[in-house]
Amino acid sequence: MNNTEKTILLVDDEAIICQDQAIILRREGYNVITALSGKAAVDEFKNGNKIDLILMDIDLGKGMDGTQAAETILYDNNIPLIFLSGHTEMAIIKKTERITSYGFVLKGSGDNVLLTAIKMALRLHLSYMENLRMAESIKDSELRYRRLFESAQDGILILDADKGKIIDANPYLMDLIGYSYTEILGKYLWEISPFQDITANKAKFLELQKQGYVHYEHLPLLSKSGTVKHVEFISNVYLADKKNIIQCNIRNIEKRKKHDNNRDAVLTGKVTMLRELQHRIKNSLNIIIGLINMESNRSVEPKTKEALLKIRNKIKSISNLYDLLNILKNINRVQLDQYINRTLNELFKSYVNAHRHIDLDMHLDKVIVDVDVALPVGLILNELVTNSLKFAFPNNRNGSIRITLEQINNDIIIETSDNGIGAPSTLTNNESKSLGMSLVQMLTDQIGGIVKHVPVESGTMFRIKFPLLNMYK
Repeated sequence: MNNTEKTILLVDDEAIICQDQAIILRREGYNVITALSGKAAVDEFKNGNKIDLILMDIDLGKGMDGTQAAETILYDNNIPLIFLSGHTEMAIIKKTERITSYGFVLKGSGDNVLLTAIKMALRLHLSYMENLRMAESIKDSELRYRRLFESAQDGILILDADKGKIIDANPYLMDLIGYSYTEILGKYLWEISPFQDITANKAKFLELQKQGYVHYEHLPLLSKSGTVKHVEFISNVYLADKKNIIQCNIRNIEKRKKHDNNRDAVLTGKVTMLRELQHRIKNSLNIIIGLINMESNRSVEPKTKEALLKIRNKIKSISNLYDLLNILKNINRVQLDQYINRTLNELFKSYVNAHRHIDLDMHLDKVIVDVDVALPVGLILNELVTNSLKFAFPNNRNGSIRITLEQINNDIIIETSDNGIGAPSTLTNNESKSLGMSLVQMLTDQIGGIVKHVPVESGTMFRIKFPLLNMYK
């Protein structure tokens, strides 16, 4: 299998993670198309792009999540799909159960795990397509269907869609409701007591027939012995042998019901665990910062020191976010003005010393945002203010840097400006390919915003604008 002939659609709302994974895949010879949202992923297929495999994150922020995007794509496309997520919660994993996928890879499992999963999925899909073509010529499909039908671990009930009479049922259903096959065969659905809550009379059956699809997540099913069992009930109408039939799938959810009864306690435990995880992440980030400081102190090369300083400041920006979450006792929301204030004051300590005087003038409205928005904003401001500190005030020149944050209707607007000599055109040009400005553009795209260089008489000014509504999930 030649990797260069295979195109992978990589879907992840985290721009940095998405680009990092794309680099790894391209290094292995794959063509890679990236999408930062479920809608963008769906649009790639509407645009007619040839895609051989999808790597789909589950949590894609606001709008359709990974499972919804997968359903939409797979409805019209027979293509292998692997879910790629950092979540291990059962509730998240269960969302993928209804989707035909080729596996679930946990983020951070390592490049080899991901690459092996991709190769296996491509081979499995190739095999599947070959088997599909062979199956078209096989005449014993009814026998295979019957074996699956009788061995299924869900109850299956087949109805005549015109009259509502039971025409077939599998052994698992018989065990579930306590009736024999002969007791229900040929009866109307509403004549069998376990299903009277679904179709109490013929009129209600006609409503079911018209809808074509009915789904009950929790349905009490009264067995012949009088025992109540909770089930999930799904019915679909489809054409078989030129005749409409209704297939009802009945799944025993007693274990799920018990789990739901403990949902509040489990949720509380997860919140506590997440707070502890955030605390540990912050400690880990501080350890990394300490290691970078040690390496910087050992180095005598100015460029190396500068590179380490920039890396340290980015990590410090992330650490400040977790620090605020801990202080505010919140797991996913943060006050953006507090975060900006803390982050930029820390940044100034890194660059401003006794030999230069640069004022930091901040006018920040109180704005509450989602953590997934605050983090990119912190990194964007870190990059833009660092550029001002590095380029705007040469030879220990004095000056000032101004930061404003305001909410106007449903938009958030942030402006950064300095009264220095002006940044190089390589940084202010909208087509700039520098790593720093590329990062700014990527992160702005991630939060659904735009970044713009604003011409001023002296100094440099940037304006970032993004919608408030996109921040809440």
